[in-house]
Amino acid sequence: MTHKIEWNVPLYICQYFGAVDFDEMVKCVNTFQGDSRFDDVRAAIWDFSSVTELDLTVDQCIRIAAQENAAAKTNPRIKIAVITSTNFAETMANLFEAEMRSYPGKAKIFHNMDEAMSWCS
Repeated sequence: MTHKIEWNVPLYICQYFGAVDFDEMVKCVNTFQGDSRFDDVRAAIWDFSSVTELDLTVDQCIRIAAQENAAAKTNPRIKIAVITSTNFAETMANLFEAEMRSYPGKAKIFHNMDEAMSWCS
């Protein structure tokens, strides 16, 4: 497993480590959205700061954003913070943020956990 999940409702955190691919990301997103606690979450942090390799295409990034937008129909109050530490991860995060323009909550990119936590609170 290349991710760790923390449920501190109303906060959800998924931290990724090492080499991460699309399937791993979808697994984490599905765990998040399929859990009964999802309705009570007000902020989600997707932390890629410990990722050494990200195997993700533009189309796959767009699919994840579409899934997040669809999930917002059941819980539109979630702020989404994405933490990046590499240029490629930041490029994908920028694409994700752009795809989330119609998202009823807010999505924003950060470079460290402290900034993301402050924004989420």
